[in-house]
Amino acid sequence: MKSSYTHITETATTDAGMCNRDAITFHMQNPNGIWAEWRAVCDRITQAVDDGIVPSGWIIAYGSLNHFASDKMLNLHGKHRVGRIARIVAVDMLRDDIKRANEALATIGR
Repeated sequence: MKSSYTHITETATTDAGMCNRDAITFHMQNPNGIWAEWRAVCDRITQAVDDGIVPSGWIIAYGSLNHFASDKMLNLHGKHRVGRIARIVAVDMLRDDIKRANEALATIGR
């Protein structure tokens, strides 16, 4: 079933039932998608560095300069056709990066 663009980018809460291309659009543009979660984690890491709580290397290890997985998502978002395995791998890689960053932030109480 083809979902409307507004539903995908604004009202959907999960990518269940979406085709691969729509699922990537959901994750990149919807506030419930993984990209919004990634940006929030990057902002928390940057704030911890700016506050002097952690060294600046955290931005490279866990934050916005750790961009291999996020680049994969951006690459897929720019494509007309998205394969199932490419979507699953890209989303899982970014989800793993978010998990690692959250675990690191938990060690400093953030």
